Amino acid sequence: MIAVVLFHAGITRFAGGYLGVDVFFVISGYLITGNIKRDVERGQFSFAEFYTRRGRRLFPALVATLLVSGAASALLLSPALMADFGGSLAASVFSLANVYFWLGSGYFDGAAIGKPLLHTWSLSVEEQFYLVWPVFLLLLLRRSLPWLWIAIAGAISIVAVIAWNGSTTTTFFLTPFRVYQFAIGALLVWLPAVRTGRLQELILAAGIAALVAAVVLFDPVSNQALAGMVAATGAAAVLSAGQARFVGLLLRNPISVYLGRISYSVYLAHWPVVVFAAYVLQRNFTGADKATLVTAAVALGAVLSHTVEQPFRHAGKASFGRSRYWASFTAAAVAVALLGYSATTTGWPWRLGERGYFLADFRTDPEKVQLVGYGGDGCNPNGCMTKGGGAPDLIVIGDSHARQYYAGFLKALPDLNVQFFEFSSCPFYSPTYTRDFRTHPDPILYDKGCRQMRATAFKAIRSARVPVVIGQYWDIYPMIDEITGQKRQLESAEDLATFAASELVKLKRDLGISHLFVIGNVPTVGVAGTPLDCMGRTFLTMAACASEAIDNATVSARAAINGLMAARIGDTALFLDPFDVLCSDVKCLMIADGIPLYSDQTHLSAWGARRIVTEFASKIETVLHPG
Repeated sequence: MIAVVLFHAGITRFAGGYLGVDVFFVISGYLITGNIKRDVERGQFSFAEFYTRRGRRLFPALVATLLVSGAASALLLSPALMADFGGSLAASVFSLANVYFWLGSGYFDGAAIGKPLLHTWSLSVEEQFYLVWPVFLLLLLRRSLPWLWIAIAGAISIVAVIAWNGSTTTTFFLTPFRVYQFAIGALLVWLPAVRTGRLQELILAAGIAALVAAVVLFDPVSNQALAGMVAATGAAAVLSAGQARFVGLLLRNPISVYLGRISYSVYLAHWPVVVFAAYVLQRNFTGADKATLVTAAVALGAVLSHTVEQPFRHAGKASFGRSRYWASFTAAAVAVALLGYSATTTGWPWRLGERGYFLADFRTDPEKVQLVGYGGDGCNPNGCMTKGGGAPDLIVIGDSHARQYYAGFLKALPDLNVQFFEFSSCPFYSPTYTRDFRTHPDPILYDKGCRQMRATAFKAIRSARVPVVIGQYWDIYPMIDEITGQKRQLESAEDLATFAASELVKLKRDLGISHLFVIGNVPTVGVAGTPLDCMGRTFLTMAACASEAIDNATVSARAAINGLMAARIGDTALFLDPFDVLCSDVKCLMIADGIPLYSDQTHLSAWGARRIVTEFASKIETVLHPG
């Protein structure tokens, strides 16, 4: 639990702290299996009693967390984030949060900081385990060697994790890929107890060392199959030898025991604290912020534990029996789900008055903003054309930062038939080098899709013999040569600019491009979120969202890359800098004429795309139609 809290607070030395959830699954598998096995052997097992005990243990504190988070969200979140919160609220109360977040964004991506209930995914995995495991275990306990079948189930899960390791989001969120961790814990029930004192000390020390190593050596881009196995194995070693006389004092001292007792409530409390703090502060956390967040999470978790979790967990049958518990829980679950449904349908724009209804209209009007397809709604990325068909006059290639200009070309250059080829996160500026997607959450999908789209785009360029525009999110990615497999790790903005300039020369030559345009980075908005979201924050005025200071670290980093790119490219291409359109010497526009220029943290809205392409249109037409 502590590792998870430290990781989410942004303490970089605990980059593998997310593996604390893997440890939790091992512990759960051990405890639940042991309890069921003992009850069955005594002839006392009851499904009704089992689920009531589990419900008392988990749901009261969870429902309290959902309600408090809901109140805070209603006070703070924009309509867009409130709508997403509503969906996660309903999913959480019905144990489907892991599926909900799997269908949305990843656990480690930037959007996670706007999801106060993201951490409930692990509770849904746990609750799904409870639905299946008792039945599975009862069937096994009637057979010989039940542990063997558990080992087989765990082995199948491990094989699945390894086979799907290229799809990190899937293996992270979905329960079948977590079965091996529950199974490792369950197998400990059949493992003979370690009696030798010295061996206990060694096993426990090794287990603690493995857990520490997992937390400090792994990070979100590590091999998650390996990271999960190290954490699960370490947890199993600790559980099997936790009674070691000397090393065991690390676990049995009063502080550790107390933190263990309140750990569930601390886990529930910590992530909403982090999310709401980031949302209100609108900046990266300082060291003092991180210390305060950790302290607040533990303190609020202690309050939740003592006022809700423990009282409900230990309530007597006379005061809060089984039927009363289930009636109360059902009523609470239905009420929470209805609140979630209400929020997810509209985002509750009434909280902001007239501004809220403006935003609601803005989000659904494709003429104002295109949230679908990163601002390129209406453009099929596989060769869409602004005139629907025919021979292209101009070809635009690149990642989603090329596609975002579709609305701009459609409006500002109506006489041109512009064709787009795009694949998200895919670099098009080199004829042979592509991005090395091994550290990407979905490396297999993205590597294949990127290479195929590059080949399609390059073939079209060779055939059409028309000017080309390249739009990219120019950043420092690891690169790999599609032909030789040679890797190229870009180290800095200057390295990126130098490499890109040399590759653009080769691209222009190899594809026979007569005229090449390169569009630089847009002024990204940093940690404050999108202008659209900023306008929806109940505690901010419109004026606070209208611009971003040019010396904002994120904005200035984008400007520096553009400056280097322009200098290195020289006469190879005409460099078009969005900063020239959106920025002055001191600030960059985020909103113009009351309308956001961005649809998310880095992509332009339709309005923003039109504003930029309108400014670039004369330069493009001059090249296409000289004289």
